[in-house]
Amino acid sequence: EARVVIHELGHNFGLHHSRGRVCQGGEVWSTACSIYEYGDAFDIMGNARGSPFNALQMRRMGYLDADAASGSTLVTSAGNYEIGAYAAQSSAPKGLRIPAGIDPATQLERTLYVTLRQAIGRDSGLIYGAGYDAQRTERGIEVNTGSEADGESYLLDATPLSKSGPSDLGDAAFVVGESFVDTESGVTIAP
Repeated sequence: EARVVIHELGHNFGLHHSRGRVCQGGEVWSTACSIYEYGDAFDIMGNARGSPFNALQMRRMGYLDADAASGSTLVTSAGNYEIGAYAAQSSAPKGLRIPAGIDPATQLERTLYVTLRQAIGRDSGLIYGAGYDAQRTERGIEVNTGSEADGESYLLDATPLSKSGPSDLGDAAFVVGESFVDTESGVTIAP
């Protein structure tokens, strides 16, 4: 199967699995979380069927920000930022990169990656597995976090109390009216 070959080649390029992070107590980010090894269903290094790598993985391989057509915006101050669909062929930024301080578990610099994943361009094969909320994903933004230094990547869940287990990540997208406050860095993201 092609996706298995691409996944394994990703390991050859130094990529790790794209995990999912579901935290207890309704928190989006905390130290009390369950980690699901293949939890990112929107990345071929996770549990994706028909979609490519997330922004952190693409940046590690040198594709995100390789040229003007694949650029992201580094956010260094508060404000409103606009992004286009992650896989669209347009001049709009493909995502946001937000420094989020030091990860207390790894002691490495952590970055938040904000993208809008829609079934167009190289994401046209985006297929949602059982339990996934395609409507929520098509209307919302995805937030991944991790460190470019070690390649760890985690999809964050906008609605951590909606279900249990890895299927909880099926409604991970943040939609208008929701926000995410990263308590470690003080960053707030609201579509």
